[in-house]
Amino acid sequence: MAFLSISMDVVGSTALKKRFAEFASLNNTSLDEHYRDLVKSMFISMNCFLELVSRSSVLDIQRLFLIKRIGDEFWYTYDLDDLPPIEVSRHSTHMAHALLVFLLDAHFDVTAFLPDTHFREELCWKCTIDLIKHAMDSSKLAEDELDNFIMKFLVEQARGASLQKYEMTPHEAKLTLRNKLGVGIAIGYAESKVITVAKPDFIGLEIDLFFRISREAEKGKILAGQNFLSLLAILQNPSSGKYSFSAPSEFEKEGPVLPEFSVEQQSFSESRLKGIKGGYSAAYIFNDFQERADYEGFWDISPDES
Repeated sequence: MAFLSISMDVVGSTALKKRFAEFASLNNTSLDEHYRDLVKSMFISMNCFLELVSRSSVLDIQRLFLIKRIGDEFWYTYDLDDLPPIEVSRHSTHMAHALLVFLLDAHFDVTAFLPDTHFREELCWKCTIDLIKHAMDSSKLAEDELDNFIMKFLVEQARGASLQKYEMTPHEAKLTLRNKLGVGIAIGYAESKVITVAKPDFIGLEIDLFFRISREAEKGKILAGQNFLSLLAILQNPSSGKYSFSAPSEFEKEGPVLPEFSVEQQSFSESRLKGIKGGYSAAYIFNDFQERADYEGFWDISPDES
């Protein structure tokens, strides 16, 4: 098993929600409506990433999988199984390019307007990516153990031993509990048959490491683990010290090829990573465009289109 683990998180989301809450309180507006605007902008923004993957000449969107979304953090995996080493490098390099473009292109303003007052905040992202070489998919085991509980619960209910009573058949109860407590979607095909479409949910030391380094991610940058960095086909310009993709012609079908970008090496200690023996090396990968005005001209598109 080998896959890319990708975490994408909204920058400063707690502060943004606090602004909405203060605005709603002061102006007697609906906080839920403000949250709705935030979430809508978040998903529109995320669609930019999905579009970049889908139109890539190398990446295959069928290999991309959303493991889970917790509020404003998205955890994707990109399957590398069955790819020869050279293709693993190509797919990884194209994913780095897609993420760099996403961080430039997926800026949206979240706003709240009234006739005499308003506020505007920019929705920005930070990303973490690394190669995972070994992890266990725990979804099947989770469903098996949940089934054991549900069967025990239904037997106790039938005997009248359960304190919780449901106005439903055992089949309906099994279906309902599986959907509420399971890791997938349970579908009832017949009175006695329930099939679960389970989402993978990986566990392992490399997963722990990944999410610990993800805490170090920064606005507008990719935080790339050393295993992922070793796969990238990039070249350093000796004069500028910056990097570029070694086969830029491969990206022409996907839109403008990015200019040189920066790579800043980082080393995270064992204590900083809370017990990951030996610590871990990573790097921030980012474009030097710091403000929206800097890169709108590069894309040759209007602010409204972006």
